Amino acid sequence: MKLKVFVTILLSLVIVEFDGFSQITERERPKGWNSLVFGGRFMDRFLPMPVQGELVYETWGADNVIPRYIDNGLEDNKYSYWGGNAKLGNDGHFGFGPFIRVQSNLGHFIKLPWARTISLCNRISLEYLTPSHNKRCYIALNNNEEFDMHDFDDPDQADENLLFLEEEFIKKLYLVGFDTKIQPGLIFHWLSRFAYEGTKWGFYAGTDSWIQGRDKFGAVQVRGRLAQRIDRCKARGFLSYLGTIFGGITRKVNRPDRSWLISLNGNGAFSSVGIGGRVGLSLNVEAQF
Repeated sequence: MKLKVFVTILLSLVIVEFDGFSQITERERPKGWNSLVFGGRFMDRFLPMPVQGELVYETWGADNVIPRYIDNGLEDNKYSYWGGNAKLGNDGHFGFGPFIRVQSNLGHFIKLPWARTISLCNRISLEYLTPSHNKRCYIALNNNEEFDMHDFDDPDQADENLLFLEEEFIKKLYLVGFDTKIQPGLIFHWLSRFAYEGTKWGFYAGTDSWIQGRDKFGAVQVRGRLAQRIDRCKARGFLSYLGTIFGGITRKVNRPDRSWLISLNGNGAFSSVGIGGRVGLSLNVEAQF
């Protein structure tokens, strides 16, 4: 039984995967390329940047980049095009966790030629997101004491009661946002795929399940009486999950000078809470020269 199992530590910014199998195809350069004129190759289209402005010695940078021309469009007194201050994904929450991938071929169990065309792949991951501060919106809780202070049966208090109810409706309809320390819930992801790959025809089908637990709130940056009146429970995210099924058929067309791969693919959500469902259908055409 030949089974490939990959267990790695998954980071949001770095994914390291060890695989003992690889495929390298060495191709010779076409002989016709030796007679190309300048401009016939794609790399010939990359030309040196023309000199703009004056050569500057008094500027920032290491010794190996001084002097240089700073009027090249990459350096600006107002804007920076060098990158930096990158905005992290997941609203600034770093993520890490393990995942396991299992690939198996039916030919390892059934010693027949057709069994080698059928494979099964499973990928399971669990991701933990670190706490971070995000903006969350809150509504005000009902203040029963203030409601008890108003006599809604008294016609003489009608104007005062109406003003009070308008203020309460505004607090419910117009949310207020505060910076909040949030601990996102764990994310569980499971993808399972069954595939048949013949000489000309093939098909695949599978399921994709994604689940995330509820958020946990820490400190909320709010002061005064409003700190006791915000509804934290309703501002928290709830258990979210999405289940989809996918599949497709493929057709290979081999020609002496190229190979074509035509595939019709589809996917659709069969269950979702807290995240929008999706339905997709696509036709892909690939060519290898």
